[in-house]
Amino acid sequence: MRPTVNRLAALILVPAALLAAPVLAAPAPVDAAGAAALEALLEERLAQMARTKDGVRLERAPDATVTPKGDAYAIRLPEVRVVTPAGALIEAAEIVGTAAPLDGGGWEIKANIPAPLAVFGKEGFRLGEVTIGRQTFTGRWADALRTLVGLDAAYRDVLFTPREGKGIVKLGTLAATMKPDSYTGGRWTGPATLTVADLLARDTDGSERLALGRLTAKLRIEGLDVAKYAAWNAAAARRAAVDDGQDAMTEAERSATLDGLPHLDRLLSAWNGALEVRDLRRVRPDGTKEALPSLTAMLDAAGLDTDRARLKFDYGHKGLTAAGPSVRREVVPADGALALTGSAVPLTAIRDAYAKRLRETPAMGEMAARQKFNDRVAQAMAGAGSELRLD
Repeated sequence: MRPTVNRLAALILVPAALLAAPVLAAPAPVDAAGAAALEALLEERLAQMARTKDGVRLERAPDATVTPKGDAYAIRLPEVRVVTPAGALIEAAEIVGTAAPLDGGGWEIKANIPAPLAVFGKEGFRLGEVTIGRQTFTGRWADALRTLVGLDAAYRDVLFTPREGKGIVKLGTLAATMKPDSYTGGRWTGPATLTVADLLARDTDGSERLALGRLTAKLRIEGLDVAKYAAWNAAAARRAAVDDGQDAMTEAERSATLDGLPHLDRLLSAWNGALEVRDLRRVRPDGTKEALPSLTAMLDAAGLDTDRARLKFDYGHKGLTAAGPSVRREVVPADGALALTGSAVPLTAIRDAYAKRLRETPAMGEMAARQKFNDRVAQAMAGAGSELRLD
């Protein structure tokens, strides 16, 4: 058994996934009718999370219970069982929380995951337990956006303890914040941050498998069109519900994707993202050892609501070392840097070319449709006067 951070993160991110559910059209008094409506909405979202075949999913949709409690609703989800991509199952006896109606529609959610959490292998045997030292979760979502417009969540001193062996996983901090600077005229602007710190995973014999000092991801979005984003979310949910887990798209998957693509046109005006990784170490299954003291990456995109977008990507790492059976020393640069800039990028034409590729694939085949897509993109970029530079 090789414990990974996925097993720890899968269940504690369930409250955030639930916040992508549709919400009531307007704030209403806290009463039995409102409780029934919220309960139905939660159960609809839980059913979607159980149907998905890609990534983390619910083993089954638990029966949500919502009851009026003062000026908010008390929420209880019993026997929540999350299946990870590796086949492990994490079980919480219940997830509890409250939902308070907000002025103008939407809700403020506070949630708590009682510990310990039971962890089972894909064969059904109990592997161990997860405890959470400290936790907070407060989320705000809006009717129009149909997802989070604010988030303050943190899980600290998370520990997986195995029933047998020494294969522990420790996670000092998993925190996420999102706070809008403005939300007017149907457009959302603001920053979001994700932090993972002090991660250590050991194998069953006690040897180190993975260690991470700190990972920080920062994102700022400008002018997100909430109506388009809501429509894109709905199409993405339909796509996930029919996903068969195979590489090739089925007709149902293709249809859902095509439904969503138009809503990506001029969805936002700018995107600024930055990633920083410190003190990463890992050991591969074949014994190869890798260490990376520092990595940074940055992606800035502007003019996304125009026909001529501007892109800038910078990447750099320092002190990379790797040794083992799968490593060729001559292709492992200790330090590296990359800079890519693009101007006058015709995003709408590229999106339209991709839609044509999806429509043509059943008749033409994947390779021929991909080639036509590449040709159309090249033609569109030449017509727009696009420039790409790699340093």
